Amino acid sequence: IDADTGTIAVPVSASMHCETLAGGYGVRVVRTATSPAALMRRAAAPGVGFAGDPDGTLIFPSFMPAPDGLMTFAKVLEVISSSGEALSAVAGRLPGVHMVEREVRTPWQLKGAVMRRLAAAGDGRRQLLDGVKVLLEDGWVLTLPRSEQPSCRVLAEAATPGRAAELAERYAAIVQEVVEAERQHSDT
Repeated sequence: IDADTGTIAVPVSASMHCETLAGGYGVRVVRTATSPAALMRRAAAPGVGFAGDPDGTLIFPSFMPAPDGLMTFAKVLEVISSSGEALSAVAGRLPGVHMVEREVRTPWQLKGAVMRRLAAAGDGRRQLLDGVKVLLEDGWVLTLPRSEQPSCRVLAEAATPGRAAELAERYAAIVQEVVEAERQHSDT
């Protein structure tokens, strides 16, 4: 990424380490919604030199603002060639990422109630780019309503695997509480 393209795009679900790593190179990070279409739209914007997501979608906008496997392979070869190191050595310097995911069955008609409850909860700062992301001092939790099935996806990241699991369980329980409360209310 050069000075004219000093921005990378990653979805709101990408690790909190993105900003730290990019900042070390003087690169700015912009967050997008989690869909591949949102990532590609941002990749096509002026000044974006790279876009990628946790699932391995990598976009090099100077070539094409969409994922391309052959270009990704060429870029991996470029990293190996320019560093003079094995790819495992380069990857070994990356920080450990501790993320946990939970899926909570959520009837279609209750997804809005779940999002409202999470947006109003008292913990941390809120980011409403895609779902509800709660930013805490030691990590974050993102709750995304699934568009293709009756469930919500809860993602959590923290400094340790135990804390990430604790956050994921806590917010999955909140989603479940809303579902149970609405179910009891409709039964009366």
